Amino acid sequence: RPFVMRCAGFLILLVLTLINLSLSHDLVRIRDKQTIEGRIGDDRSFFLPARNSHLLNVRLEAENKRSLAQMVVLNSELGFVSLVQTPTFKHRKKCDPDSTRVTQALCSTRASDDGFYLNLTGSPGSTYSFDINLEDDNRLKEDQLFPGHIDERNPNVDDVQFFYFDVEEDPDERPIEFRIKSDNSVKGLFSVSYRECPLIDFEERYQQNSTTYLTFTRQGTITISKYSNPKMKKGRWYVRVESLDDCDRSKSFTVDPSYGMKYEDYIKPVFILLFVLPVATAIVFAIFFLIFYLVSRTITPEGELLPPVYRHQEAWWFALSMFLFLFVIGIQYTVREERYMDRSGNLDRCFYNERCKRPLGFAAFNNMWSNFLYFMVGLELIVYFYLAKLLFKSLVPRDFSVMFAIAIAILAQGVLSTTYHVCPSRINFQFDTAFMFVIAGLVMYELYRKSFKKVFNAGWIFVVVGILLILNYFGSELDNSDNHTAYMVNNGSRGYRLIIYFCYFMPLFIIAIFCVYFHGKSFKEVFTSFGKPEHWGRILLLLSVWIAVTVICFALDDNTDMFLYCLVAATVICLVFYFLKNLLTRRPITLYVAWFILLTLGLFFWAAALAMFGFSWGDKNVSPAASRNLNRGCVVMNFYDTHDLWHILSAIALALIAILICHYDADEHKTQEDVKLDFQKDDKYSNAAV
Repeated sequence: RPFVMRCAGFLILLVLTLINLSLSHDLVRIRDKQTIEGRIGDDRSFFLPARNSHLLNVRLEAENKRSLAQMVVLNSELGFVSLVQTPTFKHRKKCDPDSTRVTQALCSTRASDDGFYLNLTGSPGSTYSFDINLEDDNRLKEDQLFPGHIDERNPNVDDVQFFYFDVEEDPDERPIEFRIKSDNSVKGLFSVSYRECPLIDFEERYQQNSTTYLTFTRQGTITISKYSNPKMKKGRWYVRVESLDDCDRSKSFTVDPSYGMKYEDYIKPVFILLFVLPVATAIVFAIFFLIFYLVSRTITPEGELLPPVYRHQEAWWFALSMFLFLFVIGIQYTVREERYMDRSGNLDRCFYNERCKRPLGFAAFNNMWSNFLYFMVGLELIVYFYLAKLLFKSLVPRDFSVMFAIAIAILAQGVLSTTYHVCPSRINFQFDTAFMFVIAGLVMYELYRKSFKKVFNAGWIFVVVGILLILNYFGSELDNSDNHTAYMVNNGSRGYRLIIYFCYFMPLFIIAIFCVYFHGKSFKEVFTSFGKPEHWGRILLLLSVWIAVTVICFALDDNTDMFLYCLVAATVICLVFYFLKNLLTRRPITLYVAWFILLTLGLFFWAAALAMFGFSWGDKNVSPAASRNLNRGCVVMNFYDTHDLWHILSAIALALIAILICHYDADEHKTQEDVKLDFQKDDKYSNAAV
């Protein structure tokens, strides 16, 4: 009800003002740099001669003992143009609660206007005072820094500054970027409007479809394109800068407008990811396929080979079901957020890299498109595994179910990461990393099955990942500095790490010990064979994983990154361990060389991908204004940033590791009797709850 009453009062004042303007009253001619004082109800209007290129800054002081704001109404011979409100009690600043001053720019929006007409309305009898400042030197020029300064406490300095820029480029050729930089961390508001100044102050939100805005501290960028809202058009655009800090209102800054990358220049980087890289990866996969195929023909099984089996089909069914479930939820949420950002003009809704944002249909097309390689290598792996199942007689697993699940998970990672980058934020970060956890779990499960010839229900992998996603969400909430003080974040994070370590990682470690030593064996059998060399290798494997997880768990500050790095470290250690284990077996030297090349390339691309991931251009756990301080420019072809390179490099690394695992070892050339014995043991424990 208070909101409705306030809106009704606002409309009544507006109607009374328009009626007052239509009646005959005194028209006072005023001049630049003049101070006007009066009382509401004096039946006076003011006229200030001006050209179309002028900006009119009005600094208004009005007695305001009610919650209803005073208004300065600007009209012209062609009708109502703009208005200014003084702060109500609700919007006054904490450090200056008695302030009734507000600064606004009133802009002539038609070439036929010969000046500014002003009229005042508000609470009857209220006194007012406003200063007139006609500016003609605030025109921004392309690729030129324009300095500015705002200070609310200094009566000789404006608390809001306005600029204008004339767009002359064709909107269909390229976007326009407005960049702002500052030398201090005072929070500010940066907004861009087409052909009219922002009508209402920040707390009341801007008029839809005409203004877009963001908060910033040290830097910020607003990109206006034919896909944004407001859409890029030829003509005059107005820029507004205001300090939002309650106590420290002084801020120096520079504004720099420049035209962005031409849309026709998108063709080269898009084509490389669409055709060149997929073809290159397909050629590399084909070479390794041929090498392993020729090596497999040199291996003669000692007994009759068993036909392929499908004992783990639940693995790829679970992967496909989880992907479809997350995709339906993720696409609804991110598209809704992106549309809300577009309608409201509030760029703080999504955490983009504003300095390397290439719009094409969506605000950050480059961050979405860079996930395309996940999709392509996922499809290529499905074809690879299918052909390997048909043509190979050895050097491949009898059961390809887990390998197909890994290929589906890589494909799903690309689709969900694309969904996340429609509107990146802290809440939907789960969609960007969910299948990285699934891939790591499936890789370690397949290595465990091949190394120890033991299996369990693959559905438990997704149970563990599901718990991990829940813990990951609580960790991201705890990291969010907007919801907690620094003391709560630091101390809460330490306590949370201890809980995660002892209640999640340590139980998983105990389960791993059980799987490695006691799966299918009694305690007596384990202890009687404990002195064998293979047991020392297992101890070294478990100890290495435990040390790596412990160090990462307590060394990284970000909870969500901690989970990802722990799984990556555990997966890499298992891969290296399994390679070293196979060196003790008698195999053709060509096979060892192929394994070594695949492992080296996989680890190289993983290291490069993690390095790019570490060069973050934002922080989802801080405010949007603070996150923008980390924004970086493009690093490849003026199109891809470091996070895009993380997508590309990690996709290649995952594909190489998947091929390596497919041809690692083992049971494909065993005799009929040996394989049958192993699978008899598997039947006994395959459905056990590990």
